[in-house]
Amino acid sequence: MTLMIRLSRLFKADMHAVLDQLEEPDVVLQQAIREMDEAIGQVERQVKARELEESQIRTRTRELQQQISQTDAELDLCFAAENEQLARTLLRRKLEAERLLRQLSLKQETLLLQIAEDHQQLESQRQRLSRLKQKADVFMTLQEPVDKFVSTSSLEQPVTEADIDIALLKAKDARKTKL
Repeated sequence: MTLMIRLSRLFKADMHAVLDQLEEPDVVLQQAIREMDEAIGQVERQVKARELEESQIRTRTRELQQQISQTDAELDLCFAAENEQLARTLLRRKLEAERLLRQLSLKQETLLLQIAEDHQQLESQRQRLSRLKQKADVFMTLQEPVDKFVSTSSLEQPVTEADIDIALLKAKDARKTKL
């Protein structure tokens, strides 16, 4: 059984080594940058959605406050006319609006906290992305000279024995003329 485990580990290690050699660091780095850009975009969309929802809550809160003020004015009329049945209906409407107003207020507070957290997360991700892009730029500039060297050296032809013989004869001839 231990032989199988050891063979399995060996096979996994060899496969990882092959995959490491196949991966191109610059391609992997660019993919990581794209993924971080996508994550930032997702958080930005989430922030916008929450800000829109918070704005809608603010609008609804103002409407409810106006409705409560209007209901108070109508209640004054009902009490002046001594119409208790209509006053009860208006009080029910007012209580429901006040309850909804409290719920919206709590939801708004929660949204504001989430938006603040999202903004912090967004700023943190943007900073990490900026650092990663800087590192990628440095990495790419370090890779360029190596690539240029490799590409020019592959165009050169190897030195042959005939080249060496000609160089040897030229060197001997140059020495004879100096003496």
